[in-house]
Amino acid sequence: MWVLFGSEKNSETKDRLPRPEDYPRALYTFDIGQNDLHAGLTSMKEDEVIKYIPDIINVLSSTVEKLYQGGARTFWIHNTGPIGCLPALVKNYPPAPENVDKIGCVDSYNKVAQEFNKQLKDRVSTLGTQLQESSLVYVDVYSVKYSLISEADKHGKQIF
Repeated sequence: MWVLFGSEKNSETKDRLPRPEDYPRALYTFDIGQNDLHAGLTSMKEDEVIKYIPDIINVLSSTVEKLYQGGARTFWIHNTGPIGCLPALVKNYPPAPENVDKIGCVDSYNKVAQEFNKQLKDRVSTLGTQLQESSLVYVDVYSVKYSLISEADKHGKQIF
């Protein structure tokens, strides 16, 4: 981070870069899981995707640790949403009738997302203990999105 600032010769570009003293005051936001799980669920069996989850979370953990070592202190980490409700997955990879939940989402895909979120929450908690000067906030996006999908009539107005 700081190397980029110090090595930039063009003053116009350098003026747009954050200064090294800005990094500790920044909020670092991560929205993790959906692309990785989507790629996995469209190319692997679900149990293989579940085995891959620790690798995904290890990359995030390593990134947070490196940022922390560089001075970052405040992190906002979103879990993944109900991937089994993505229209592209439901349409392109239609589930067996017994694998559909009460609102039409692919139940087994959402269980993969829930497992991912459980492991992510555990790791964020561990990081919070290890990185004592940090503030890590785990944000449950899954529940919010599932509620929006399953209770759409409570959250908005049909316009068509």
